[in-house]
Amino acid sequence: MCAAPGCKAFQTISLNNNVTLNDISLKRASILRANLNRLNFSNEIKNFNALEISEEEKFDVIIVDSPCSGVGTLRRNPEILFKKKPPKLDFLTEIQEGLINKAAKLLNKNGIIVYMVCSFFYDETKKIKNKFLNENKNFSQYKFKLDSNKAFEKFLDDDGDIFCIPSKFKNHTVDGFYSVKFIKNV
Repeated sequence: MCAAPGCKAFQTISLNNNVTLNDISLKRASILRANLNRLNFSNEIKNFNALEISEEEKFDVIIVDSPCSGVGTLRRNPEILFKKKPPKLDFLTEIQEGLINKAAKLLNKNGIIVYMVCSFFYDETKKIKNKFLNENKNFSQYKFKLDSNKAFEKFLDDDGDIFCIPSKFKNHTVDGFYSVKFIKNV
């Protein structure tokens, strides 16, 4: 869901997964198509409002790269602080909740939802996670694990979520970002 411009999708596709891409915006979907072509991928792109996707087809994994305030990209987009109107968090969190709840209806048993936003605001991160788990008792959190690679340990919080603020990591700039995984138990 919300696949354009495709950066996270391309990582999934490159692992030889069967990936269906969807983005509501025709303009963004065309950018996604151009990026797919550039990388020699030929995956299907759907142009639906994700909230209206038929619940007949079920998936093993759904990545919800949700629209958000984008506050995590301040380093690259400082104009966020100078917009005439602040982000409409109530509107955005309503979309985020709708997308994650729709994803829950599209999953197979033992399916996984990966929810992510380029934000570190509580309302777009932990609040969404907690509300989803409280309202969907057939789901539990499926914590991110690093295995033996401890290099990225600073990006995992105590809950097993990926949570970072704009920072430096080994001489690279890192955007603010949040991600959590859920597994459908029933």
